[in-house]
Amino acid sequence: MIKRIVSLLVALLMLCSLFGCGNKEEKDVPKTNDEKLQDYKGTVTDFFDALVANDYSKAASYFYTESGSSFTEYCKKAETDNNFKFSDGYEIRRYTEEYYTEANDKIGGVIYLYTIHVNFGETRCYSYVHIRDDGEKVGIINFEIGAR
Repeated sequence: MIKRIVSLLVALLMLCSLFGCGNKEEKDVPKTNDEKLQDYKGTVTDFFDALVANDYSKAASYFYTESGSSFTEYCKKAETDNNFKFSDGYEIRRYTEEYYTEANDKIGGVIYLYTIHVNFGETRCYSYVHIRDDGEKVGIINFEIGAR
């Protein structure tokens, strides 16, 4: 009987040494696409916060690639053309058409697309924001806005 118990303990110790037992370090569980879509809403919010603060260089920092001075010009033209000011504050009414698509082999990664219904001050607007995630870098690759 004692030999069986000892044999069983030795066998258990061997299994533990082969396959590991006890506390294992938990690996990061990859996020689902729905979780990523939620995370990137934070990027959109931070981006809009920078626009409201008229901090165009900070807003531009959320882009995947450098946007240059044309981004500031685009924002000022959007305000003029649509009769609103980013500095009037914003309220996101809803996100629609949240989805992702695999980018082609040349671009790589995943593109997350949002259609956003947002008010800037009293002006009802829509915005399209596309975010690229290549696994190493995340950033906005397209931003469009207009009044409804």
